[in-house]
Amino acid sequence: MKTVELGEIINVHGVHGEIKVNPYADGPEFFKNFKALIIDNTRYEMKSVKITKGCAVLKLEGVDSVEDAQKLRNKTVFVPEDELPSQPEGTYYVKDLEGMEVYADGQLLGILTEVIFTGANDVYAVKNACGKEYLIPAVKQFIKSTDVKEKRMDITHIRGITYDED
Repeated sequence: MKTVELGEIINVHGVHGEIKVNPYADGPEFFKNFKALIIDNTRYEMKSVKITKGCAVLKLEGVDSVEDAQKLRNKTVFVPEDELPSQPEGTYYVKDLEGMEVYADGQLLGILTEVIFTGANDVYAVKNACGKEYLIPAVKQFIKSTDVKEKRMDITHIRGITYDED
């Protein structure tokens, strides 16, 4: 079964076995889409989701004490890929973007290797065959098109980023 990372358990919350999860993307509300999560190859049914200070506080079936929750600290939270909700038009999962060929005005610039979450807007790290990395702001001004099926993104050249200023 293919899984997708959703976040990291950063702490326990309260005395009844709740865990506090730092989401990797889409915000803590995203956890409300799921009935179960996978931690250390074990499936946990979710009993409740609360949002606090940018994190999701989760109550999982079978995690009923501080000691149980403490054992999960610093673990990564996954969900089966086939349980992901479909994305609205024009939005993508990181798993769909990473590995894409990125073209700048028709010429291959490199491969999208990472999506960096900055808070203001995402940034795409694109690496060429020689190892040079470009950091492309993920904004409509620069991103012309994204084709998940073809694994291709087209962008405009960006002065000072994809080519040197004259």
